[in-house]
Amino acid sequence: MQLKTCWFGLALLPLSVSLWASDSQPTEVAVNPLVVAKAVEIGRYLRSLPKAEVKATITQDILSPSGQMIQTMGNSAMTMDGNNKLYVKINSDNLNREYFYNGKQLTQYSPTLHYYTTVDVADNTSDMLNQVENYYALNIPLKSLFDIGKDQSALNQLTLAEYVGVSKINGQLCDHLVFAQEKSVWQLWTSRNKPSLPCKVLITDSSQPNRPARSETYTWNLKPKLNNSEFTFKAKPGDIAIPFKKAAE
Repeated sequence: MQLKTCWFGLALLPLSVSLWASDSQPTEVAVNPLVVAKAVEIGRYLRSLPKAEVKATITQDILSPSGQMIQTMGNSAMTMDGNNKLYVKINSDNLNREYFYNGKQLTQYSPTLHYYTTVDVADNTSDMLNQVENYYALNIPLKSLFDIGKDQSALNQLTLAEYVGVSKINGQLCDHLVFAQEKSVWQLWTSRNKPSLPCKVLITDSSQPNRPARSETYTWNLKPKLNNSEFTFKAKPGDIAIPFKKAAE
C-alpha cells in the first residue's frame, strides 16, 4: 500500500504573519489561516533553495500478504542542485531504489536487481517530478516536501488546519501543525530555527478502516558539497536496461 503524499496549496495568504508569538490555546477556527500560511511559507522557502541535502528516517504501514497491517522502516536521502539536478536514494524493508536526474534524463535504478531504466524528461526538477508521477505513476521519495503550499484546489478541500503545540525532535524545538481533508490527515512539525524547516511529517490515510500512516523525520544540510557526476547514472557491469512502464500499462 502506497500513501500518496500530496500537499495542499495556498497562493493568496501573506507570508509575513507570525504564528508563534505566544503559547496561546489553539484557535476554535477549524481552518486557521495562520497555520496554513506557515506551511506555505516553508514550502516556498524549500522551493527557493539553491542546493540542499535532506535525509529522512521513514516508517510506513503496509498490508502483509495475510492482510495484516505491519510497519516497515527505512531511510532515504535527497540531494538537489539548483532546479535541474537531483539524486535520491531509498533503502527500506520493502524497497531499494536510486534516482538520478541531470536536467535531461531521469534514471531509476534497482541496486538489488541491477535493473535500470532511463527516460527523457522536462528540463527542471518541478516539472520532471510531476511528469513522471502523471505519466509513469512514479512518486519519487521526498517529493512531497517540495510540493508544500503549491495546490490551491487542495487547499479548498481542507477541513482542518490547527496549531497543536511544541515538540522536541532530534534535539530541536519544533512547532506541531495538523491539517485534514476528507480522506487524509497530515501532521507537520517545523523547526523554530531561522530559516524554519520541516522536522517531521506524518501522513495518515483516513479513508481506510485501518488508517495506514507514513512518517518521515528529517535532517537537513543546506551547504552540501556537490559533484555534478552524482546526478548522472553510469551503468556498471551486470546492470540491465529495461523499459519504463507507463501508468496505463
